[in-house]
Amino acid sequence: KVLNTATNLKTLVDSFIDFKKYADKRSKAARLSIKLFTDFIEGNGAEYKAKKIEELTVEDMFEFEKLIIEIKIRSKAKEFNNVTLFDLVRMRKEDQTARIGVETMVMIEVYIKDFWHYISKHFKNIKIEKDLITILRCTNALKEIMEDNEENTANIRSFTIEELNIFLLNTYSQKELKKQLLSQPRNFWLFIIGLVTGMRHEEILLIKLDDIKMQIKDDKKYYYIYLNEDQKYQHLKNQSAHRNIPITEFLISLGFLGYVKRRKDNGDTTLFHFTKTGASSANAFFQRHLTKLFPDFALNDKNKNMGIIESYINFKSLRKNFSNFLFEENRTRFDTTEAKEKIHGHKVGGEKGRYMGRLEPYKGFNILNAIDFEEA
Repeated sequence: KVLNTATNLKTLVDSFIDFKKYADKRSKAARLSIKLFTDFIEGNGAEYKAKKIEELTVEDMFEFEKLIIEIKIRSKAKEFNNVTLFDLVRMRKEDQTARIGVETMVMIEVYIKDFWHYISKHFKNIKIEKDLITILRCTNALKEIMEDNEENTANIRSFTIEELNIFLLNTYSQKELKKQLLSQPRNFWLFIIGLVTGMRHEEILLIKLDDIKMQIKDDKKYYYIYLNEDQKYQHLKNQSAHRNIPITEFLISLGFLGYVKRRKDNGDTTLFHFTKTGASSANAFFQRHLTKLFPDFALNDKNKNMGIIESYINFKSLRKNFSNFLFEENRTRFDTTEAKEKIHGHKVGGEKGRYMGRLEPYKGFNILNAIDFEEA
């Protein structure tokens, strides 16, 4: 099909609905869901500028994701007639009501992604990147912010050492590791970096090679990852997440710097091919293996619905393990609570908005390098 103007979003939506042949109720749900996305594209005339759909970037997807998880729940009240995405965000901010439900967000995300794929397949003159939509993780982002703010009942715990060993031996056996390093090295490095640095899933997934920097101190090189809240692609959770992450000898011994060099030599700009694989497939890899190895403790809908255990494990559990390793004892002269908080990227003492600044890379290196993760 050929559309004369790529900016005619209403025509695209009408064409999609006609193609899907939805019944009336689903047709309305699809239109309302997709409208949230098209509202974002059309902008609000202020902070968010109007764009063509083919101009959307990775950063735009993150911005949309941040907005949609803050929308107010709709009702049939007149106040919701013709409201936009931006109106719904403002309304919830004003009255501080509950967030939209996870099940509803799942439906919204499916409609939006189906709409994107439909355009990609049927309107070849609209040059959108087919896989760009995989960056969008609205449902997971909603779950994570509800979890972080204790807005749901799922309690995430750290792995036991036995569980970590079981996961390592089964998921990264010699045979499996060779296949992963050849086809999807991301699945190995996400786990290792998450465990030994405490970085969040999205923070790791979206590292650019330019974010990997070096400090020279007393003629020694200290490598680190520079997380910058001003770079929207880094998907940082809050101001405290703006920090330096040391690259320790343990990571270097596993070949991390060699992997980075190969990526640079190949002309890549990111640590992983995130625009092609998407965060959802990376998340699915861990969810699949955790459910297989720990069916009674993995965080999934089945276990939550049964409600027979109080705490669960998922990728975020690695951050809890790292926190335990980091704070359980002081090992060097640099080990202060403030220095460790700067590495961890955590709100200090529960004080919102308090940012402590960056820790010098060489100090962070000495703190983390003193942790014996192999022994742990």
